[in-house]
Amino acid sequence: MRQCRAANATKVGKCPLCRADMPRGLTPAHAREACVRSMQQRMIAGRTGRAREAVRARMNAAMQRRRLAEIAAARSNADAVEAA
Repeated sequence: MRQCRAANATKVGKCPLCRADMPRGLTPAHAREACVRSMQQRMIAGRTGRAREAVRARMNAAMQRRRLAEIAAARSNADAVEAA
């Protein structure tokens, strides 16, 4: 049973070699550690993605504000030329 569990430690259910039912809670330490590492990597990737999206949104908002200010300045200049 130990060899079967080591061969396919990430899946719980049936042994891939002998198809015997595998009881829960017998996961080897290296499989638990791999699961913890995987969860940590997913958390880091999620945080990185959220930070990247926040920076992108901030830059996009700044570009939109700058463009709106340019449009407003052009309109006010056009109004000043018409009035003169």
